[in-house]
This record gives sequence, structure tokens and C-alpha cells, in this order.
Amino acid sequence: MEGEPLWAMNFSEKEYENVQKQKIGMLSKIHRITNDRFGYMQMGLMDSWYEALKHMAFSLVNDCKELGKDTPDGEKFLSLIDKYEKLLREVPCRMVNFDLWDSNVLYNAGIGKICWIDPERGFWGDPVADFITLGPGQKSPLSDKQKELDIYNGMAKEKIRLTKETEIRYALAVCYLALIEEVEKYVRYEEDDPTYIRNTVDARDMYDMAFGIL
Repeated sequence: MEGEPLWAMNFSEKEYENVQKQKIGMLSKIHRITNDRFGYMQMGLMDSWYEALKHMAFSLVNDCKELGKDTPDGEKFLSLIDKYEKLLREVPCRMVNFDLWDSNVLYNAGIGKICWIDPERGFWGDPVADFITLGPGQKSPLSDKQKELDIYNGMAKEKIRLTKETEIRYALAVCYLALIEEVEKYVRYEEDDPTYIRNTVDARDMYDMAFGIL
């Protein structure tokens, strides 16, 4: 794939805004790809986003326990998935990237276009989850991303409106990312590694923001 990661580019504010619009436009396109089964193909697909998200979260909580660690936040997340079962059963099934950080986007200066790399975290599920990587990022609620929602809705066939229900769906997706970061650090890093510390802080901030909504 030709190009450099977005973080390595010395964009002007206008150039960066154009790149973000390209990124949002590409998300609006993959969200047109539908399925009737949710989750990760390699874990087995489920009949609803409720069942898939619960299975995904339970697997991480179980991984954490097998590593000899407790995750009270992960357990709380599982209970919140049950709390919002009715809402989660109504979520549409779409192709979701879920890892569209600037480090996973390359910019080809010759043609002024972007391409995506590293799709390993992608799943079939709630398209609202892809807003985590947009705007002010994963520690901010969906209500802080109205600009990104407006750009998306100007391109998407199915609009995502800022409602109480979409805020809840988004917050649950943030909890899932927080749980990934929490468990991941035990496997990939030593306790004094800066990334271990970053994951710890990031997960705490994400949980706190999302729990405040839920």
C-alpha cells in the first residue's frame, strides 16, 4: 500500500479536515454492507448485537480471569449489556472497522487520497461503534461529535442521529474498547512499559465516560 500514516504527515488544518472527510466517507460506504448475523466470524456469528456483544465481552472477561486478573469494570459492562438487551436486539447489522485510528490510515500525497490498513478488529455489528475513532476520540461521548455525524449523514444512505439510544449504543461500544485495552496490556506489555500505563489510563477514562452515560 502506497503512502504514509496520517500522523507522519505535516498537514495544514484544511488538509487534515479533508482527509477526515475521506475517512468518514469510506465508513459510510462500508456501513452499506449488511449481514443478518453479528460478531466476529472466527468466534461464531450471533443472531443479534446483544448476543454478539455479550459473547465478545464475556470472552475478554474470561481471558482476564485466566491471566489471573480481576476486572470489576468488565463485569459491570456485562451487566450493562443485559440492562440494554432490548435496545441492542434492535441494532442493525453492518460491516464495522472499529480500528480506524490515524495510524491505520495511509495518505498518498501523489493523488491526495487515503487507504486503510490493519482491519483485524473489524466485526459485524453496530455502525455507531466506528465513531469512537472520529473527532475528539474515544474518551468523548457521541454528543461531542456532532460535526462528524453531520458529515457522515451527508454521505450515508442510513443516517445516524444523535439520540438517547445512539448515545447508549456508542457508550457500550466504548466500554468494549476499554475492556480490550485493559486485557490486552496483561498479554502484550510489562507493568513498567509506557504502553501498559497508557492502556491503564485510557481504559479508566473510557469506562468512566461510558458508565456516566449508562
